[in-house]
Amino acid sequence: MANIKFSQFTGQAATGSTFIVGFDGTANTKYTQNQMSDFVLSGTLSASRTLTMNAFDLNFASTTAGQQVSFEQNVKVGGQGYTVLHTGITNLTFNWDDGNVQQATGLTGSLTFTPSNPENGATYIITLAQTGAVTATWTGVKWPAATAPTLSGAGKTDVITLICYDKTANSNAGAYYGSATLDLA
Repeated sequence: MANIKFSQFTGQAATGSTFIVGFDGTANTKYTQNQMSDFVLSGTLSASRTLTMNAFDLNFASTTAGQQVSFEQNVKVGGQGYTVLHTGITNLTFNWDDGNVQQATGLTGSLTFTPSNPENGATYIITLAQTGAVTATWTGVKWPAATAPTLSGAGKTDVITLICYDKTANSNAGAYYGSATLDLA
């Protein structure tokens, strides 16, 4: 898979000149303005453009935590739009930078919901696979009828959906509206 890293163009050139706009991590493969003709130096497009990647994925990545890709207009997805399922959690401690959909397994005992890095307006979905009785404390979550769900217990999976409405509440752990789908066997 090619990981393409884009750099800002510096300088001016006549039409048809070649600029290196990124590379895939090797010294031998470079992507140039001529190869990726949908990119325009001024940052504006004169007409609709299509970027065809053939057999490769196009990844936007940063080596600095907390960076983001922003789209200032509508985004249309012709295939699936999804968040990769983040697994390996064995309690109710969720780092939302790991993904909006997370799975906790092997849950038992008294646990406290402890999230980090929420964003206002984001939807988070967590699945809770339980091996024993679980008593959960949901700090910062508003539930229907002001009543937190009673989790289903051993051998069951519950799905909790959260919408963050204040990311700075509760010492930056966030404040959420929550709903639960319980007792999935």
